[in-house]
Amino acid sequence: MEKKVTYCRICEGSCGFLAEVENNRIIKYYPDKEHLVSQGYSCIKGRKTIEMQYDPKRLKVPLKRNENSFESISWERAINEISAKLLEIKSKYGQNSIGLYFGNPTAFSYSASVYSVAFMKFLGSRNLYSAGSQDCNNKFAHSRRFYGSPLIIIVPDFDKIDYLMALGTNPIASHFSFVVFPRPLQRLKEMEKRGCKIVWINPRRTETAKQIGEHVFIRPNTDIYLLFGMINYILENKLEDRDFIEKYSKGIENLRKVAKEFGGDLPRIAKITGIPKEIIIKMVKDFITASKRGGASVYGRAGTDRGSFATLLAWAKDVFNFITGNIDQKGNFYSYGLIDAVSLAKIGGIGGAKKSEFPKSGSRIGNFPSVLGTYPAATMADEILTPGDGQIKAMIVMAGDPLVSCPNTKRLEKAFNNLDLLVSIDLFLNDTGLLAHYVLPSTTFLERDDLTLTTSSFNPIPFANYSEVIVHPDGDQKPEWEIFNLLGAKMGFATLGGPPLEVFKATLSREDKKKIKELVNSGKGIFLTAEKQIRYNTLLPARIQHPDKLIDLVPADYSTEFEKLRQWKGPETKQFPFSLISGREINTINSWLHAEGETNYCRINSEDAKLLGIEDYQPIRVVSPINSIEIPVLITPDLMQGVIWIPHGWGGIHRTLQNPPELAAEKRGINVNLITDDHWEHLETFAGMVLLDGIPVKLEKI
Repeated sequence: MEKKVTYCRICEGSCGFLAEVENNRIIKYYPDKEHLVSQGYSCIKGRKTIEMQYDPKRLKVPLKRNENSFESISWERAINEISAKLLEIKSKYGQNSIGLYFGNPTAFSYSASVYSVAFMKFLGSRNLYSAGSQDCNNKFAHSRRFYGSPLIIIVPDFDKIDYLMALGTNPIASHFSFVVFPRPLQRLKEMEKRGCKIVWINPRRTETAKQIGEHVFIRPNTDIYLLFGMINYILENKLEDRDFIEKYSKGIENLRKVAKEFGGDLPRIAKITGIPKEIIIKMVKDFITASKRGGASVYGRAGTDRGSFATLLAWAKDVFNFITGNIDQKGNFYSYGLIDAVSLAKIGGIGGAKKSEFPKSGSRIGNFPSVLGTYPAATMADEILTPGDGQIKAMIVMAGDPLVSCPNTKRLEKAFNNLDLLVSIDLFLNDTGLLAHYVLPSTTFLERDDLTLTTSSFNPIPFANYSEVIVHPDGDQKPEWEIFNLLGAKMGFATLGGPPLEVFKATLSREDKKKIKELVNSGKGIFLTAEKQIRYNTLLPARIQHPDKLIDLVPADYSTEFEKLRQWKGPETKQFPFSLISGREINTINSWLHAEGETNYCRINSEDAKLLGIEDYQPIRVVSPINSIEIPVLITPDLMQGVIWIPHGWGGIHRTLQNPPELAAEKRGINVNLITDDHWEHLETFAGMVLLDGIPVKLEKI
């Protein structure tokens, strides 16, 4: 039996694992106590990965749909038929008639990321979509305007800060995200023990907030007002770091004006957010006091990234950190990471400060800019169903299940059924796969080599992981990079070739090639700094990508968003008086892994439940302007009154089929995206973020 070192690729945590392998089969799979960052920790999802690896429903051969059944076919036939159909569609409707959507797991596979994007570029289609517009693209859209590159992301220095204000996050479930933070509870307790104050701001008192720090309730989708109020209080009371601001930025007077307009009336902000004025002021003062010691950080994740003003809110968080001097010198750091991603992205045409990256124009529906080369996934149904030049006629879906994870499921289902060709590349026959004409079986992360390419710059402990292939596929599965090579070659255009690591290294600088070589030779991982600690003074001013090397505190194109904020009345109405939030549970990872549980529930505040006369496990009807669902209830004191929480990633269309295929991956529970809105006029302006937190709904007792 051979013991192999690897790491988990479910989330940014990248926890170390050991696999004991015999005859190309993993016999034991468990956390690695000697891993220099995770130190033997893993969440339940990581430990359950081995069950996914050997799930009897995992696909082993290509499938072709015939009416309501699937037949097994050879790779040669699959590639031949798919390529011929793609060429036919391209010839008849143009290159933009072919689209590609990739899901969250693609972010943790350097080869799948590189080869899928290259395939679309060689094809000539601009219609690339990702899960990012349900999740995080607003961060990139903000960073492009603020720092001059979408790939410059600041991260809290958890080991040194004396104050952490965390909005819309639950690290016990998600390990923070956009941060590499395994062992979350242990490390948060260590922070508190050394004197760091931790404040959670969330409409829900999360599992994390119950165990560590203080919790403050906030009405969903009102965080932007809170941030404006805090920014204005800083500026009005001359608490800002004036020397820091003058040295590294411009536009402070513009910031004073907008902060005064939207944040000058704290009693009004208290009414909007539900946070008393006194608490807002106390949080600001505590933050400033901590800034004068070890530094402080405002951090926000998914709960702040899926609202009506998601990009503006990402901007406001960084503005607050910046004007208090908590960027690049204390509080929040910027890391170069494993490679020079900022320079590499500019070579690929997606990393500059210009208005549109790749593609060169806005989306056909809604004229949305691309973010890292991708358009809002919520526009896919419209792009498929709306006739005209550029209408999508074929879709490739890789490592994702948009029928579960994208808004307005029924409309997207109608759109997918309208396609001339739908191809799913996945481990399982998921909901999207059930509608696909072809389903191509891919490898798991244990069946490919990998490195922490996209996440190494988010690690407060400057460390990068590497894993060799742990086992080879036990069927006829293929890695995504090989699938795109086969399709491209058959279609007669250029491919990247292989192996992927050699192709990738060819794009790097000499220094980065050396680092990759050291990483691979280590067999498991390396520290990225000699002192094994993050470094400061890596961002300002040299790394700023604007020509003058200054941060514009109020980017010019936010003026239209300020006007939108002036007109905004909030999502709730008399007809829809409740506010729905979604999110990840501890035992689930979005739409693709459910470690435990038979269903999801609609959590409701105890007082609201009394007023409605409902009890635990009783079904209730949740109605939005789009649709309605029926779902069992769990009553809790841990929700703000007027707010309900329905975890996402559950439910599926297979339950509506009369005779679902035997291989269909069963999705238990209720899909909250049956009642979410995909209308392009309701998407966030700069990244096309869909509203998934703060959805107006009403509740009906059944």
